[in-house]
Amino acid sequence: METLRQKARVLSLAWLHQVADAAIDTHSIPVVQQHVRDLEQAMSDLREAEAQNAGAIAGLNRQIGQLHQQEATLNTQADALLQVNTAREDLAATVEQRLEEVESNLTPLNHQLEKAQAIQAQYEQAMDALEAKHSAMMRQLSTLQSLDTSADAEERAAHALHAVSSALGGTASVDDITARIQSRSDVVHARLQQEMGGFTTEPDAVADVLAQSAMQQRVAARKARLSLPPGRTTVTELPQQ
Repeated sequence: METLRQKARVLSLAWLHQVADAAIDTHSIPVVQQHVRDLEQAMSDLREAEAQNAGAIAGLNRQIGQLHQQEATLNTQADALLQVNTAREDLAATVEQRLEEVESNLTPLNHQLEKAQAIQAQYEQAMDALEAKHSAMMRQLSTLQSLDTSADAEERAAHALHAVSSALGGTASVDDITARIQSRSDVVHARLQQEMGGFTTEPDAVADVLAQSAMQQRVAARKARLSLPPGRTTVTELPQQ
């Protein structure tokens, strides 16, 4: 279980920070596409770690359930040995000793389960943030590519008409058409730059989620002490006084 905890730190902190903080050239579509691929790789790695941790939780729940069954059986046996006509305190003491061993085995397993559930909550929230960021970047990338294609088409049309104008010796009407198309191309380029600028102002949901990790662990620990269902912990900022 210690290995799972370490893997959680590596994936949830190091790798995700690396992806979120990567320097991106917003004027280069291939660089943006590579960043999208990095996000997809992080999501794939996180899904694998999440599945492994979920399997560990299932195994711990199974072991704990078996020990609880043994605990119930031993309690019943100890009570019965003390209630027979000729009480068998010697055997009841032996059963009590076994019961103590079962209880001592339950303590570390319950502790491991709490840690695994806290890690799972971090995985789930990190995955939500990555998926949201990936979807937003894909939408922006699609718009970016469309604008870039339009700008290229406008520029080619402007150059073509300019070449025709030069071949014909130039006329005022062709020059006017060329100027209008070039002006449209300039507008498209301006829109392209505005869309690219969106990458630098987009809120970083991954960093926000990871910043709450410590508080989520505290809340999970407190819920465990209060015997509340672990569930998924979400930290909400209190209103300013």
